[in-house]
Amino acid sequence: MSAMNIQTTIKKGNQIPEQMIRFAKEVFCTPATTTNETGISIYISQYLESKNISYEVDISGNILITKGESENYPCFVSHLDTVHDYSNGFNIVLTRDRNNLIAYDNDGKRVGSGGDDRNGIFVCLYLLSVVNNIKVVIFSREETGGIGSGEIDLSFFNDCSFIASIDRWGNSDFISDYSGNKTCSDDFLEASKGIFSRYGYKQASGYFTDAFNLMNRKVGITCMNLSCGYYQHHSDGEYTCLSELWICCLLSAELCKIANTIYTHTPTKPKCYVDSDTGYAWLNSYSSVEEDDLTDKEYMILLLEEFGLYTSDPTGTLTSLEEDSRDWILREFEMDRGYEYIDG
Repeated sequence: MSAMNIQTTIKKGNQIPEQMIRFAKEVFCTPATTTNETGISIYISQYLESKNISYEVDISGNILITKGESENYPCFVSHLDTVHDYSNGFNIVLTRDRNNLIAYDNDGKRVGSGGDDRNGIFVCLYLLSVVNNIKVVIFSREETGGIGSGEIDLSFFNDCSFIASIDRWGNSDFISDYSGNKTCSDDFLEASKGIFSRYGYKQASGYFTDAFNLMNRKVGITCMNLSCGYYQHHSDGEYTCLSELWICCLLSAELCKIANTIYTHTPTKPKCYVDSDTGYAWLNSYSSVEEDDLTDKEYMILLLEEFGLYTSDPTGTLTSLEEDSRDWILREFEMDRGYEYIDG
């Protein structure tokens, strides 16, 4: 998840129980970095085994979890990695008001807490403890271009009612619009509107996350992203507001109650605006220019910008990316345009 944010208000009401505060500290105490997800993967596996919940780890490192037997399942997703490196240690701290988690390195310097997306993992594990029939995926390498969600076998979602990413900052966003595309079906919006209203969530537009990567891969069902109480992510000041994290848990549990049908949805083909002077392009559902009208260079700019990777020119950006991210972007380009992109 990309982009910056600050907390302006604290959503109050449902205070997080003390046992959940202890559990949150436990989940956060195992760090993950951009390149090392091993520790948190082991922690999650051991947690699931202790609860006798079946799971599998696919070839991409995604953790796929199915609990119970049902015709349709709600599906919630989060991701293992963070953007941090924690080269000088990681120590999670609960603030004096017992409502925020912050982190320091071994020299007492603030570092990011890993709320993006340790918050999502916490919500997913909570749901597994209270919902009888549910599917969960905790994806690998979201922060480097959605590698895990780009490689998962989509048949896992064939019996899912909807897919909800728990990977959004703040306390009130129900992301139902991605790059100018509506991501939820009308029947889901109707069935869920009372739940979102009760918890103070409103529809909003948002950025890349694993659920929308699955949407782009034509998974064919309603996808969304939900605020879960982290702030200042992708920075050393990142922290988690526990009361808001808890509200996301309660909201998500209620959404499971409407998973009695599959909310099929295929987004319309996005349109985009292209600045003829700069070549800068972005998606816009009200534009008159179709993607098919773009040159290859313009489309590559669009693709890089969509995932927060564009700097000054597409070739320069591509060569500066890590190999996994570069390969993933090129695969997306080839799939979307129907042929292999040749650098230069």
